Amino acid sequence: MKKTSLVFSNHCSKTLSKQGAILILALWTLALLTVFSISISARVRQEITFLSRLEKTYQLRDIASAGIYKARAMYLSNFKSGQQYAINDELVPAMKRIDIFNNDLAFKDVELGQGRYSVYYDGCDSVVDNPYRMYGFIDEESKININKAPRAVLKQLFIVVLGLLEEEADELAGSIINWREAGETELTGFFSDDFYSQLKDPYESKEADFQILDELYLLKGMTAERVEKLSPFVTVFGNGGVNFNTASVLVLKALGLEDGLIKKILLVHRGEDGLLGTMDDVYFSSYNVMLSALQEKAGIDENELKALTDLSNLKMIGMDSQYFGVRCAAQLTSSKEIKEIKSVFRAKDGQIVYWREI
Repeated sequence: MKKTSLVFSNHCSKTLSKQGAILILALWTLALLTVFSISISARVRQEITFLSRLEKTYQLRDIASAGIYKARAMYLSNFKSGQQYAINDELVPAMKRIDIFNNDLAFKDVELGQGRYSVYYDGCDSVVDNPYRMYGFIDEESKININKAPRAVLKQLFIVVLGLLEEEADELAGSIINWREAGETELTGFFSDDFYSQLKDPYESKEADFQILDELYLLKGMTAERVEKLSPFVTVFGNGGVNFNTASVLVLKALGLEDGLIKKILLVHRGEDGLLGTMDDVYFSSYNVMLSALQEKAGIDENELKALTDLSNLKMIGMDSQYFGVRCAAQLTSSKEIKEIKSVFRAKDGQIVYWREI
């Protein structure tokens, strides 16, 4: 009887041991499956999040691109090459200019699909004033062309916009001349004439035109802060003449014009309200028309006439534009994320010559 009980007890013990092992194995399996499931879920969530962000990025890009192409189409449908400002060699009313330079209805918070876009630019007439936002195009030839501007103009630009002293401004102007023109100037300093070749990560001076403004970051004396300040006032597009119909006060100062003459130009061009892109603007169709209008409406003396004549001889005065910048910011209704695209197109055929997504 005792032997039978002992056998039964051993049998139960073995059974319980097997069951315990099976239970432990099941628990481990469950734990591993749980970990695996969590891992898979995390990966799926990551992929869903990634795909969602990717979808938003594409949506934003499409909306911003639509704003760019709409602006370009609007220009091409309203203007013919060579007739941007000239109509029978007279002062041109501002009607069509308002459509492209200051048009909230066409360019501000335009709803499209699941979002909206704005085509805009920030004007600035003084380094101490806050920029004013306009909804429309950016006239690339309202700026100083760093491929064409002489050293004196570049120097004055750096004094006016960056607040540099004359010597430092002249050195920085020399950096630009040295970058774009072989043998035009020499850079001196800690690394002597071989400044670029002696850098930690050396490179050669380009000795050719700037293709994009980002090349400014490569120049001796340039910093990110300086490039940011200069960007609204410089360009690489156009023949070098500054469009006096759209130039800002700071650009006119960079050209070396005195405050009194600048006020007279703005008085005639921008009208009584003093603002660009409003109904009382008038546009000069030619240099001679501008001189006549200034003399008739504001009066200019011999020194002011000489200043304008000198700039004209340097081919620094223009009256129209062949390149326009379009900057478009897009935002989805369900998101705070913003996508920007900057582009430049050629007026005569609408060819996009610059495209950058931010």
